[in-house]
Amino acid sequence: MSVRGVARRSSRGRRRAHVSFALVGLSLLSACATAVPAMVGGSTTPHLRTDLAAGGAIRVARGGARASATTDPALASQREGLNAAGVVPMAAARYGLREHLDLGLVAAGSALRADVRGERVLREGSTRIALVYGGGVGYGHQRPRAGEDGSAHLVTLEPVVSLGADFGGLYDVYVAPRLVLTSITGAFEDDAGALRDARGLRLQVGGTFGLAAGLRRVHVFVEISALHERHVTASDSTALAGAGRVLIPAFGLRVRI
Repeated sequence: MSVRGVARRSSRGRRRAHVSFALVGLSLLSACATAVPAMVGGSTTPHLRTDLAAGGAIRVARGGARASATTDPALASQREGLNAAGVVPMAAARYGLREHLDLGLVAAGSALRADVRGERVLREGSTRIALVYGGGVGYGHQRPRAGEDGSAHLVTLEPVVSLGADFGGLYDVYVAPRLVLTSITGAFEDDAGALRDARGLRLQVGGTFGLAAGLRRVHVFVEISALHERHVTASDSTALAGAGRVLIPAFGLRVRI
């Protein structure tokens, strides 16, 4: 390929990346469930190519991870905001910076995560096996239930490690451990109508399984993360701690351009 051809391809790739990441922003909402899928995949996006995905994600919580776990009415709004469950729209975009290195954005409800991934190919051929690794940071803005005041800022750190197998471009399967550390700062309305500071940490540990099937450039995907969640938050002089289980299924369509 000529130098001019490479330049044109690079320019088209950058335009695709700009449009893709702009589309991710459309999925951000002002108040939603805290359901951010892993979306780590089993391989990186090829150089100057773009992967787009759109669909939904769901937070299903049990035990102390439920929004209604607390019996203290002064903290009910805080728990509703930080542990909201339900379905949220999800969009993702990945751009191949070079071979075996890509940049990704995932938006789910009111949360956004960016990550950089590399890969080590363990086996080439009709069945391709690769180890993906990297790290990501995220931000989320959560609000309490309707009619109440307050909000919280959630900043997350999440390493990326996954083992994936691609079967001739028709099937893509991956498994990954998952660890998410979240810092929480904000304020929520209590039962007396006053704002109370909320500060704390949340740790989620578990694993993810994902499967995609389709043609070489168009795949339907499903993913599920199973996590054990522990949290500790302080609201003025009141401390709130708990632990529970969280499932985050995600589903949608993925297209490579």
